[in-house]
Amino acid sequence: MTQMDRAGKSEQGQLYTERANKLQAKIHGIVESYGVARPELHKPSTEISILIARVYNLVKTLFNGYTTERGLTHAKFTTLLLLFRTPGNKLRMYEISAENHVTRTNITKLVDGLENEGFVARLKDPTDRRSALIHLTHKGKEFVQTHLHEYLELQRWMFNELTPSEQETLIAILYKLLISLSNKAEETRE
Repeated sequence: MTQMDRAGKSEQGQLYTERANKLQAKIHGIVESYGVARPELHKPSTEISILIARVYNLVKTLFNGYTTERGLTHAKFTTLLLLFRTPGNKLRMYEISAENHVTRTNITKLVDGLENEGFVARLKDPTDRRSALIHLTHKGKEFVQTHLHEYLELQRWMFNELTPSEQETLIAILYKLLISLSNKAEETRE
């Protein structure tokens, strides 16, 4: 590594540290302001909630940018991905709704749009005459196959600042949190 390369890495590291310090100070300020209003505030859970919301919003923005450039909303693209990875490439509306964690009304609108664009087709469900199976068309499969590699590379790029060990730790924490929150969501529905 040349001295110039080391200087560039040093500047990047310094820039990262400055941005991290500013962001941490800003979020700590938000948490502290809540603490003034609510002295019993559990600060770590509030900070985690803020960080998860901000990470989610940035990830969603990056995904939306990518899919919009290719002519679809991220919701439509992820629905195509869901059908693509499902054996037989077809699901019932309620299965798509449950998997995407959105209302059936929203899924109906989304599937209508995908059907109008030729990416999916409605087929009669042989086991239930009242419902339809949403099937990925040839056009839908081609679209996913064309863009899947780049989409997966975008995912890799978004998290490449984390070491492999940090990625494994984050994955384990997120699974634990997902299971915990899923259980709590089920409890509230009962």
